[in-house]
Amino acid sequence: MRVAGSSGVCTSGFTVEAGENGPRSVATAAHCRGINRIAHFSETHNLTYLKEHFGSYGDVEVHATSESKLDDFYADYNVVRDVSSVEFVNQDSIDELVCVMGRTTNETRCARIASMPIGSCNYPEGTVRNLVRLDRTVTQRGDSGAPWFYGGRAYGIHSGRCTGLQTVNTFTAAHNMAYALGVRVVR
Repeated sequence: MRVAGSSGVCTSGFTVEAGENGPRSVATAAHCRGINRIAHFSETHNLTYLKEHFGSYGDVEVHATSESKLDDFYADYNVVRDVSSVEFVNQDSIDELVCVMGRTTNETRCARIASMPIGSCNYPEGTVRNLVRLDRTVTQRGDSGAPWFYGGRAYGIHSGRCTGLQTVNTFTAAHNMAYALGVRVVR
């Protein structure tokens, strides 16, 4: 789903919750500042900013919405999947195939995990650490915040292109959202 606000457009990622059966919210990238609405094709709903983390554990923020938030995510333009598990990304994950569905690219594209974690990534908004680096770039501007997944496994939230690392895609590992914001991906 596309999220938009004063900073432009990004993509929503996974549904998250604070604690076991806590309040649910929608995750996207923290550098997508000013996000205040979400579009489900022809319907648009307001979002309320809750909190963000842009630093030691990645690039992620969460927003509340009055709409139902299931454990579903868009795996392709018209394909919705349930989250079956959350992958703990570590050195054993190197060379695993993961896919992303961004609303600017508007299709599923895949890449392989190249390294985890990268030391730091400098963005105009600041420095982010502990991102997962992919082996190539498969996204476009506006895909930030999109879910990285394989099948029904949630891997993380798309951050963007980290310059200085062959300008390849990076994402915030799903398991780091607990450290960053105290939330976990709903499954």
